[in-house]
Amino acid sequence: MRQVKIQHYRAKQALKRQNEPDMDAWVEGKSIDALALEEALCALEIQHPRLARVVETRFFAGFGREEAASLLGISPATLDRDWLRAKTYLLVLLQNNTAD
Repeated sequence: MRQVKIQHYRAKQALKRQNEPDMDAWVEGKSIDALALEEALCALEIQHPRLARVVETRFFAGFGREEAASLLGISPATLDRDWLRAKTYLLVLLQNNTAD
């Protein structure tokens, strides 16, 4: 039982440390300018083409984690890291765009 509780505690701490940007929470209640999103995606594609492909497969095409990783020829763990980086990049660009 002790080990179960310790594993549960570690899992909760790991989630806290991830501090993943929550694009859905930020977008909620706001309208996203399609042009701003397109510009942000173009900027992402120039800087990090693979991250742009991850966004296309996960967000626009709706592929799941395993499917997208297989399609892109990367591991699911790499896809997770790329997805987090891409969301962070886009979120920063979109927030900067709405601050103007």
